[in-house]
Amino acid sequence: FMTSWGPSFYQESFGTRPEDAKLALSLPPLINIAIKMLVSSPLEGLLRARLRFSTLQCRRFFTVSGFAGGSLALLLLPAASARGGSAGATACFSIANAFVALHPAGFKANYMDVTSASAGAVTGIGNTFASLASFAGPHLVAYVLRRYGSWAPVFAMLAMLQLLAGAGFLLFSTTTPVD
Repeated sequence: FMTSWGPSFYQESFGTRPEDAKLALSLPPLINIAIKMLVSSPLEGLLRARLRFSTLQCRRFFTVSGFAGGSLALLLLPAASARGGSAGATACFSIANAFVALHPAGFKANYMDVTSASAGAVTGIGNTFASLASFAGPHLVAYVLRRYGSWAPVFAMLAMLQLLAGAGFLLFSTTTPVD
């Protein structure tokens, strides 16, 4: 969302041109990278050592936490924008991206859990679904913006989709190899 619609959001909501929103547009991805590099592995080690989480429990924890935390940040974004302007929006986008950074230790790593002989094919199928969402998402956002004239329904829709994805992974994920 940030790469596709972030510049438009800042321009429409705050009158900030993309070239003037360098920090607002770069901070969320930087926080995402920092979480991936500094938090995910130590947190997984803690979950395994202290709480005796299995691989599946770790995958579910990271995936559901990523989707739920990202959803909450997106739901808070309209209020944070109204109260704190672009700084409030940037804080929410940064928090959302911090939670999304948990996904590589969750569902993305799960591809390797379910197959060893066909990891490339399984990853390719998963990435195909992600690409379809990446194609359809901007069109859906444009439709919602035209229909409602507000960003709030966009963030609510994104939050709902993330919660559905998290629930689906929680209910149906496995680490049992298929081959």
